[in-house]
Amino acid sequence: MYASGFLLYLRENTLFAQAFDPERGRLKSDRLHRVAEQVARTGGFIHNSFDASENGTLIYRTNGGANDKRLEWLDRTGKHQGATEAGNYWDVRLSPDGQKLASSIGVPAGEIWVEDLARAVRIAAHN
Repeated sequence: MYASGFLLYLRENTLFAQAFDPERGRLKSDRLHRVAEQVARTGGFIHNSFDASENGTLIYRTNGGANDKRLEWLDRTGKHQGATEAGNYWDVRLSPDGQKLASSIGVPAGEIWVEDLARAVRIAAHN
């Protein structure tokens, strides 16, 4: 995925970022930035275990059993900004400003929830 000037991708369970020029459609350098380790893999492109907003906020699902995964978020400097309660998160999506998170919880096609990350409030958006 592309956000804030970087391509983000998983290799094994490590999330990497690489500077990218979207106008030219090419990498800006060969330098890889290791962003996070122990990021959950979802087994394909069906579900997403990480997302990033244009303001630089990154959120990702950690490894763990089905019901003990946590979503953690970091700022541009890599500083830990918080984590969600444990759950079975799928299809995580951040708002462009990085303040809200939409995700489905449970498999298959669980409920869709929206979380206000700053206030730590979760609202069911769809059953």
